[in-house]
This record gives sequence, C-alpha cells and structure tokens, in this order.
Amino acid sequence: MPPNVMVSAPTDGNLEKFKARGCCTSHYNLSVISNCQVVFLATKPHIIPSVLKEIYPQVTAEHLIISMAAGVTLETLEKNLPLGARLSA
Repeated sequence: MPPNVMVSAPTDGNLEKFKARGCCTSHYNLSVISNCQVVFLATKPHIIPSVLKEIYPQVTAEHLIISMAAGVTLETLEKNLPLGARLSA
C-alpha cells in the first residue's frame, strides 16, 4: 500500500499490519478526516453511528465519505453528516 493511505483503529494490534505495509496510522478518526479527502468507513455497522458523530464537526464538501459497513444506507450517512458532504454507501 502506498504511504498516502491512512488507517485508524482503537488498538495497536489492528494497526500493526497496516504499519508494516507502509500506511500512516492513528488511533484517532479525526486524524484521518484532517489528513484525507477520501475516507472509507470500514467498521462494524453498530459502530458507525458513534464514528459519524465523532467525525461530523470536521467533514466538509471536500471529503468523500464511503461506508463499507453492511446495512449502512446512504440515508443513514445523510442524516448523520453535514449537508453538502459527498457520500456513498
């Protein structure tokens, strides 16, 4: 993976495999939002609402937010992220 890929996860164990492949890593989702324009949400569906609440203040029209979580609809993203954010589910 190229060094322009950034990954966040709550534990080091989840980040080590990405670090080993040259990715930038962080324990903070807001670090990803601050440093990336295209953001993939790849977490368990029940975690998505808390992630959306956390990133909401920093999401702009510059971002493309893509959910890979099963069952998370475009409507869910639209209701929980700022108006004008580019979204895909």
